[in-house]
Amino acid sequence: MSGRLHRVPNCCDGWGCTVIALCAVTGRSREEIEACLRAVGVENFNSVPPKLWEKVLKPLGFDYTIKSNDTIEPPIHAFMEGHGYEGVMLVVARDALDNGHVFAANGRQFVDFYTKGEIAKNVSPPQGTPDFRVRHVVSLRPRAR
Repeated sequence: MSGRLHRVPNCCDGWGCTVIALCAVTGRSREEIEACLRAVGVENFNSVPPKLWEKVLKPLGFDYTIKSNDTIEPPIHAFMEGHGYEGVMLVVARDALDNGHVFAANGRQFVDFYTKGEIAKNVSPPQGTPDFRVRHVVSLRPRAR
C-alpha cells in the first residue's frame, strides 16, 4: 500500500463503485476488498455510510479524516477542477435522489467506474452521468506499521 492510485484492471458492470475506489487506493484485489466490506456488515458496495468508514479503512491500513461540504456541494467535475486537497482520498457524492457514489482521487487524477478502472485526469463526466455532488472527502493516510 502506498500514497498513490492504482489501476483497477478488468473492472466492469457488477463491481460497486466503493470496491473500485478501495482497490484503487490499496492496490488490493476485488475479492480482498469485498471480504473486508462484508466483515464489517457492508452489503451494498455502492454506498458505505460515513459511520462505517472507520471499520472499513482501519483493517485496510489507513487512518483518515472526513471533511464534509456542509453548505456547498459542488458537482464532481467542478470539485475536481478546483479542490485544494493533496494526497490520496475517497470522494463521496450524492445525486438529487440521494443515490451514493464514491471514487478514488489523488490531486487531479482519479479512478472510477466511469474510467473503467484506469487512472484519468480531470475529464468531463460521461454523457448521461447522474448529477452527483460532492458531500464528503475522506483524506487517507497510510497507518504506521
